[in-house]
Amino acid sequence: MRPSKSNYASPLHMVPKKDSTEWRPVGDYRALNAQTIKDNYSVPNILDFTSNLHGTKIYSHIDLVKAYHQIPINPDDVHKSAIITPFGLFESTRMQFGLCNAAATFQRFIGFKVSESGIEPLSDRVDCILNFPQPTTLMQLRRFLGLFNFYRRFVPKAAHLLAPLNKFLEGIKNFKKSKKVSCKNLRDSIQWTEEAEQAFNDAKNALADATLLRHPIPGAKLSLWTDASEKP
Repeated sequence: MRPSKSNYASPLHMVPKKDSTEWRPVGDYRALNAQTIKDNYSVPNILDFTSNLHGTKIYSHIDLVKAYHQIPINPDDVHKSAIITPFGLFESTRMQFGLCNAAATFQRFIGFKVSESGIEPLSDRVDCILNFPQPTTLMQLRRFLGLFNFYRRFVPKAAHLLAPLNKFLEGIKNFKKSKKVSCKNLRDSIQWTEEAEQAFNDAKNALADATLLRHPIPGAKLSLWTDASEKP
């Protein structure tokens, strides 16, 4: 932040962080956002992202803890970020929370662990899944499967591996389409079977041993191998 003489001025809000030990200054940018052309940036498919990485060796690194504050604002737009404080008017040289295009801009800067050899899951994300306790409700199970499925392309035969767990969700597979299924159904307890417990543990172990995915070689001859799967 730096002192500002901008003709823009947004109110300042102080928002407590999740642990309630620190406060985050946030500008009330509703008036500015109303005049901003929206950046409808969708998260790219990771397969498209890696298709152009063959032969590359140097990559930038972003610390997700500091998040938005690592991304500079265009110098021509810095004055628009000005906020009013008890100490005067200040503007930000780095991206702030509350700007309508902040999330889309940040998405362009994150991905998997990338090297010249290929891509692989981030170790801390894998640790989160390995330490995930055995779910007791359908909601917790959906949360686990959501975490796992983000990295499922690294695990061979993932559908077969997760089949015993997906059986628990067959009754709510049309949850988004059906108005008859309430959140109460997701809080139903799970009656674990030996097969399901084994699948839960095998899934975590499979992710721990996840394979490295090589970057596609442009112009290389491709072979497609398929088979009929008995698992949905």
